[in-house]
Amino acid sequence: MDQDLQEKLVRKHRRVLDGCYDLDVGDGWYELIDKMLTELAKYPIKMKQIKEKFGGLRAYYTSDDNCDIEIDDDTWFEVDDIIAEAEEKAWHTCEICGEHGSVGSNGWISTLCPSCREFNSANA
Repeated sequence: MDQDLQEKLVRKHRRVLDGCYDLDVGDGWYELIDKMLTELAKYPIKMKQIKEKFGGLRAYYTSDDNCDIEIDDDTWFEVDDIIAEAEEKAWHTCEICGEHGSVGSNGWISTLCPSCREFNSANA
């Protein structure tokens, strides 16, 4: 992800991203991740890693040790559902431009729209 977009996410979601050692996704998933982090902000968690793997979004988190709120099973399920929704949407969102995309491979599995896939194939 572009450095400016990463910094924008970190400024907006400082508490949730505090300690996140990897934010490695394409610019096209910015809105998806921003929405996910906004929804996760009300929970006592911190993201550890957000990345693309085999064309899909992966998001890993841990509990926020600085928070005194007790976390029950229902809370964990809610957090998992928010992340699962973002991961599902990523399968249909171009990693580069954010338009509708699909998973495919040109030697590397990725989720791209037809235009970005063609551009990547031509420049490979």
